[in-house]
Amino acid sequence: LSDELMGFNKNAVGLLKGAIFDTWFAGESRNYARFYALETIARVPYFAYLSVLHYYETIGIWRKAKYLRLHFAESWNELH
Repeated sequence: LSDELMGFNKNAVGLLKGAIFDTWFAGESRNYARFYALETIARVPYFAYLSVLHYYETIGIWRKAKYLRLHFAESWNELH
């Protein structure tokens, strides 16, 4: 990615985090809700990748060792 696009992404994420999370989850009593929302967002790419692996299995190309090795390494990372 170009430096301009990286800067745009950084500013966009900062704006959304400041406008949404710092407003909706303000206060000491909202720490758990904020953590839960951020954790849910952080797991979206992992679940998308997992659904692609399930799709590969459905259409019959799941036996590629590279995909399985990568999936098990990521699963191990999530659990430990």
